[in-house]
Formats: sequence, structure tokens, C-alpha cells
Amino acid sequence: MLDTQYRMQPDIAEFASQTMYRGLLHSAPDMAQKRQDIVKLGPIADATMAFADLSGMMSVCTKTGNGSRTNVLSALLSFSLALEADEHCEVGMITPYHAQARLLHAMARDAASANPKLKPISCATVHQFQGSEKDMILYDAVDCYRMPYPGLLLTSTGNGYANRLYNVALTRARGKFIGVANIAYMDNKNLSGNLMFARMIESQRGKPSCLSGQVLLQACAASSDRMMRFLTAATEAGNFCRILRAPSRKSESIFRIGPWRMHFPSNWQPLCRPQKEMALKSASGLRRNVIFLPDSKHLQSRTVLLQIL
Repeated sequence: MLDTQYRMQPDIAEFASQTMYRGLLHSAPDMAQKRQDIVKLGPIADATMAFADLSGMMSVCTKTGNGSRTNVLSALLSFSLALEADEHCEVGMITPYHAQARLLHAMARDAASANPKLKPISCATVHQFQGSEKDMILYDAVDCYRMPYPGLLLTSTGNGYANRLYNVALTRARGKFIGVANIAYMDNKNLSGNLMFARMIESQRGKPSCLSGQVLLQACAASSDRMMRFLTAATEAGNFCRILRAPSRKSESIFRIGPWRMHFPSNWQPLCRPQKEMALKSASGLRRNVIFLPDSKHLQSRTVLLQIL
């Protein structure tokens, strides 16, 4: 094995070295200097590795018809962080699950359509991202409550399977790696201490680089102008509850709701009821239930988030 790496900021390489390569991986002497500009960037400026903790938030993980998993709130908050980073550097979003990757990809496609100045945001599963690299990687773990246990893609210790996948995700980052997960859920499931994912959570616990849910909501609010570009005029308000189908081998319904978060000026308030009725009607046709999550007291604007279960 080559023992010197020329891609990652040394802190990222050192974590991978100690948890995956028995301390045998080293960094070229100038890597810290080469990557310092990325480290200084937001979100979570001046942190090389960080975590966005969704504990205490109304995130729900659901299983799709083909056994994949998706989490709308996790995707929303991950994407808000990606939008902030996209102003300054190349961003990649990695997730263990195909359904979540499709959801994130749909969000990135809509964002690019609404704002052509955005840099492309790559969204893919760990397997699809092998061989690629980006300045900043956002890792959306997806799993949380409603699932009795985290999936094998996060937890399997057989032949180091989960560690190999997480190591691929981590080492795609040139200068910054941000994990997004419900840490309270993971704690309750007693993850093996041999997992790289669990060890990174432990290494971030209590640090300023581990954002609480409340801070994360504020970060989401700060990006509201960019999220608003999904909807450019009141005449396009029908997009608010748009539900799309994505074909698959088992023809299950994969949903996307956009925009995921937006301000409502007073003259738009009458639009809310018909939008909800349309969502309910569409969901009924897909044989799904709709949850309307309440406004958050942490945000000044009206927040509407729908989830199809």
C-alpha cells in the first residue's frame, strides 16, 4: 500500500489512518497548507471534521418499497449546508442509501435550475462516489427513529463492510468533512465501538464543531434566500406540493416535495390551504400519508414541511 497521501487535509488522513490503516497512512508535508483555505470556509468554519446533530428534531426515517431508506428533514438540512458551501468550493453529498441519493440529487437539480450560477453539487451513494473527490463532503447518514435499528450499510462489522464504506466517504474530502446524523438515536442503538462512524461521533461529541439541532435550524434559516429560488413567483406556487414519481425495478413511489422550506408573504397565505389539499389528494393517489410538521419557534419565518410516509 502507498503510505503517503496527497489529497486530504492531514487531520482527515490521520483519522482514517488510525481507524482504518493501523497508523500506516501519512500525509505529504505541504498538505495542511494546501487545504487551509477550504478548512476556513463555512459551514462550520475552521473545522476540518464536523457533525450536524439532528437529535431532538422531528426527523423521520422511512423505508421505500425496495428496502432503501429516506429522511426528508435530514436531506433538507444537509442540502442547506451544501448550498452555503457551494458559494465557495466544490461540494459532494454522500449517503448510504439510493433513495436518499435520489432525493438529494433532485434537490440539487432544482437548485441548479433555479439558480444557474450555482456550482454543480454531486449527490450519490458511497459506491457511486468511489474514485471521485471534492473540496467538501457532506455525509447524510439518514437513519433515525421509525427504524428499529440503523441499516447494515452503517453498522455491519462483517469483513469491515461498514468501515470500508465510511472510509470511502471520508477520504473523498480534500479539506472538510461534515457528517449529518441523529446522534441520540445512534447512542440508543449501541453502535459498535469498532465502527469508524461511531468513533467519529465520539471524537466530535461536545466540540464546537458538533452543531446542535437548534444551531442547525438557524443555519437553515440563514440560507433561506437561496432556498427561496425554488419558487420565483406566486404563480408558480403549485410547485410547493409537487410530488414526483421515480421509476424503479419494483415501481415504488419515490417522492420529492419542493421547495422544502420557504417564506410566505402575507398575500400568499391564502395559497396554503389549496396547496395542502393538493398534497393530500396526491398522497392519497399514491396510498401514502401526509404529515404537516409545525412551524419551529426557532425560526422567524413561517416554515412548512410535508412528509409523505
